[in-house]
Amino acid sequence: MQRLLCYNLYSPRPDDARRERVVETIRECNADLMGFQEITPVWKEILEEHFSTDYVFLGNPREEGRGCEYAPILFRREKYECTGWNTFWLSDTPEVQSRFEESKYYRICTIARMREKTTGIRFLFANVHMDYVWDAAKKQAHILLRLLDRFPNLPTVVCGDFNCSRLSPAYAVLEKSRLQNAEDVAEIAVLRPTFQAFGKKEDTIDFVWVDNMNVHGFFVPEIKVNGLYPSDHNPLICQLN
Repeated sequence: MQRLLCYNLYSPRPDDARRERVVETIRECNADLMGFQEITPVWKEILEEHFSTDYVFLGNPREEGRGCEYAPILFRREKYECTGWNTFWLSDTPEVQSRFEESKYYRICTIARMREKTTGIRFLFANVHMDYVWDAAKKQAHILLRLLDRFPNLPTVVCGDFNCSRLSPAYAVLEKSRLQNAEDVAEIAVLRPTFQAFGKKEDTIDFVWVDNMNVHGFFVPEIKVNGLYPSDHNPLICQLN
């Protein structure tokens, strides 16, 4: 069983209290594989400070300077090895920093080829952060699928902040692909909106997609530490066979 955490940490620089809430939440989730979004250099330092002993951090920033963000993958050192990885831009030229004209920001996806050490099983793990402009997100969804098709015949899990609901054109693109929404095929599912804006609104824009994987459990817990949300998103926890 593999335990996956998908979590948007909210990009503004955290104060000490929110930093502690986020770290405590990640520890509580106790995942083997993790995909984070809105990881600024400050958040990268925090993740490495608290988790580098047990986890490997994979990911390149979408750009340098003020707008720098990562969509990284973290995995347990003792459980997996990575046989290759890269961060791609969600555009017609994914190997170089680029974006679609409609997109408000550079958007990226980190993809890693993984091997479970005890079983030798190989699989593909991707983490993505797409645009909130739906026209751009639809194009990015097509690019994501093309990137995944570069690695055929591997069981695949894709997590991320897709910035769009089930009613969006981007969701329709993914739904018609070989991927399945993990919450729809899970044996056990406990659901709530994934985005709560620190309790101000509710929407589901974060998803986990799988291909050729069994989903035992899918959970979106509402976690508060001392009565406060750690982030404006709820974590997604997925149990995979």
